[in-house]
Amino acid sequence: RKMAGILRPGLRAGLLRLTPATRMVATAVSNVLRTKATTPARSLVGSLTKTPMRFMATSNPPELTMDVAKAITQMTIMQLDNEDMMYNQSLKKIQKTNASLTDRWQAMVHVLLSCQLHAIVPFGYQPNEQGLLEFNKAFGLLTMKPEGKELRKLSLDRWRMIVNHAFGVVMGPEDSISVEKARLIALKLSFEMLSEPFLKSIDQAVENLGPSPSDLQRQQALLQALLPLQMRVMSEFGFQGEEGFIRLQIAQAEHATDETVAHNTVSSTMAVFRRAGIRVGQ
Repeated sequence: RKMAGILRPGLRAGLLRLTPATRMVATAVSNVLRTKATTPARSLVGSLTKTPMRFMATSNPPELTMDVAKAITQMTIMQLDNEDMMYNQSLKKIQKTNASLTDRWQAMVHVLLSCQLHAIVPFGYQPNEQGLLEFNKAFGLLTMKPEGKELRKLSLDRWRMIVNHAFGVVMGPEDSISVEKARLIALKLSFEMLSEPFLKSIDQAVENLGPSPSDLQRQQALLQALLPLQMRVMSEFGFQGEEGFIRLQIAQAEHATDETVAHNTVSSTMAVFRRAGIRVGQ
């Protein structure tokens, strides 16, 4: 099978975490993984989508241990950071394009998932979207454990590394924000997303699509409406422009397992997707 077919998505909670924004981690990561990359985003990763899978996997997901989760994460970090690997080359191509921020972010996530898919199959996961969902659900649960601190750090290091390659944004521990600030940002963003003016703007954006729009068209219209709102809210907390958007996504990811951050992000994200008529969780 071709990688393009393997990563063909069903659900579309993309850009928001796209955010690594990933909220009861097991649920939110699944939403990200099911995001359908737009045509421009797919074109940015080029030959990567033509890579065939050559591994065998069991039909039932294996039990994911902390050590295996760390090993898989370390493997993806190595492959994404190695200049001789196609994943690293695909990330760097993103930085050279003039595509929109949403398309570039989706392309980056697509590269990450392609790399992750190759990494998990030797450990018994299916070489398809279902395998990715099962792995990331188990991975998310491990990060929520008290002993998952090292795994959370590895995951955060990986996000910092890939935004450096894909966007040229260098981040380190000094770019972290407090959990209190992360909660305030998540609460403010959730409040604005659920406000009546924004919900009506979603209605108008979908109406402008004409009769019987596809889920992908609805998603793109929603994201176009959502990005300016996110930018405005983020600027109130000192995160300006595209680089501010990227920096905040990674900073918030550090607190994705916090109950308050998770609740506000999940509830608002699901609400706006449903308002746009996008089938969530199918």
